[in-house]
Amino acid sequence: MANRKLLSFLFCMFAMVSTAQTYMPVLSEGKVWRYATVNRYERTDTTGYYNVTISGDTIVNHFVCKKILVQNENGLYPCQTFVAYEDGGKVYKVKDNVFTLLFDIGLQKGDYIDNLAQVVAENITTINGMRRRVIVIDSMVDHSGGECYYLIIEGVGVSKDEFIPNFNLGNNDEFCTLVSCTDKGTIISEESLRNIETGIKSPTFTNRKNDAYYDLNGIKILIPQKGYLYICNGKKIVFR
Repeated sequence: MANRKLLSFLFCMFAMVSTAQTYMPVLSEGKVWRYATVNRYERTDTTGYYNVTISGDTIVNHFVCKKILVQNENGLYPCQTFVAYEDGGKVYKVKDNVFTLLFDIGLQKGDYIDNLAQVVAENITTINGMRRRVIVIDSMVDHSGGECYYLIIEGVGVSKDEFIPNFNLGNNDEFCTLVSCTDKGTIISEESLRNIETGIKSPTFTNRKNDAYYDLNGIKILIPQKGYLYICNGKKIVFR
């Protein structure tokens, strides 16, 4: 009897360790993301591309962090280097020894982000033969044509502009969409990203009207003030 309990305990421990080992980190050495930029309000064609590359380690407060190189392909903005840290499925931006959470792959359906955005679906999907966790976020901010959703993908990161603008690149009139992710020579293409099973009824998100007002940083304004510039339904307006 004792042996059975011991075997059961060891089996559970092995299962836990195996599960933990299957997690695919976002910040792996040499990984390259390619993001396309589009004007948020004019809905124009692609205005340019960014390459985001993991390039080496650095130590911050005794934590091993990753250096991130961000380069605009058009040469419109200077190349910049930032520092990020990943632990337990959470990815942080590190600046002046302060760790600021960028995104968390461990969020559950119903969880809120900054009291505004909410996880509306979660699923396990297969991309390039690898099973990955995907969560769908309703940002409550219009990205393009009423599309308010973005994805956080295990081992990949964020599908829209919750990644690049955190580095304060470009301008507030642009949003970024993930085009591809290259990891150890394997490319996750734009087509693969479009075909991700999200676990919600409408994977091609439909337009919706949102009469809420936001400032230029995407923060919801409960009481708009006359004469101030806000974003409403994806457009800049002066509240009157």
